[in-house]
Amino acid sequence: MAEPSRNRKLGGQGIGLSIVKSIIKAHHGNITVKSDYGKGFTFTVILPVKR
Repeated sequence: MAEPSRNRKLGGQGIGLSIVKSIIKAHHGNITVKSDYGKGFTFTVILPVKR
């Protein structure tokens, strides 16, 4: 769970998630989100392992 200072009741501008998505895509990864009504969201980030 995020620390309390990271939680907010009002929506933001949404640019943070856009930046995260761009960074993940630049690293050939993937991000998905699952909404659990009344409980919040679960974000899953998958990044490839460089061998």
